[in-house]
Amino acid sequence: MHNSNSLLTRTLKAKYFPRRDFLEAPFGHNPSYTWRSLWSTQSLLTFGKRWKIGDGSKINMWSMPWIRGLPSCKQLRPPPPQYGDVMVNSLMNSDMNSWNSMLLHSLLSPANAAVVLSIPLYPLRREDTIIWKATNDEHYSVKSEYCVCIDLFHSSTTHNENNSWMTLWNLQVPHRVRSFLWRLSHQCLPTRTNLITHGIHCDDSSVTCDALAETHMHTFFVCSKATACWDLLDLGNLVRELLQTANDFTSLLFEFLRRLSLTQQQSASMLLWSLWKSRNFKLWDALDTSSAFTVSRARDNLQE
Repeated sequence: MHNSNSLLTRTLKAKYFPRRDFLEAPFGHNPSYTWRSLWSTQSLLTFGKRWKIGDGSKINMWSMPWIRGLPSCKQLRPPPPQYGDVMVNSLMNSDMNSWNSMLLHSLLSPANAAVVLSIPLYPLRREDTIIWKATNDEHYSVKSEYCVCIDLFHSSTTHNENNSWMTLWNLQVPHRVRSFLWRLSHQCLPTRTNLITHGIHCDDSSVTCDALAETHMHTFFVCSKATACWDLLDLGNLVRELLQTANDFTSLLFEFLRRLSLTQQQSASMLLWSLWKSRNFKLWDALDTSSAFTVSRARDNLQE
């Protein structure tokens, strides 16, 4: 957004958003993998952007983030009738150097009006510009975007979910298994459905049973080889019970771990890791491991 003259920006703009801003660019028809990846960040970028007021002619006072003293940088209340298209320059006096206090108080709450009145206006006319509010120099950085994502995650995570994540990280299993469980709970393992979602063309059938589509749910809880392993740990009935009411994979995984004792949590965590290892052995080495061996490997690695 700031380096608009770079070769990459000019190339992408010419092909995908010649008459728009990047944040308003459509997905397009048959886009490249690079554009798919960049376009997927739009929703995150909107949380960190803010309009810096110049002449106020480009900024809708209701729908765009421009009030720097508010958490969301924009109004949350709906606009009054016939005021939905009001631009920020309409809130300024004729000299464009000061705010129309009476108009602001008629449209906004007293608190929000006071916040707007505290925003300085420039004596020289400038264009409205988009800035990155998460850094002091108002320029985007990957580090600041990561901080924005972390804040969003914590603000939307309930107390029970926090306990679930703490349970996962406190498991007494090898560190590589805890890292694997973190990836598993975020459903970011390279299952075939995930690969297809990210634009990689491949068969979507399960590697382990060559039946249904290879999702996280199927690979670890539904596949016949997975259920056979859970039965060997005497956890098959619990898995089948949770599958009846599961809304999504992550919720099922956390509820599954919550119902187990500490010893069972360790065994189940190791088995999840071992199931993925068996899947990869079959995919890359054409080795079809038995359910008994998968369970035995999980137990042996727990003792390391």
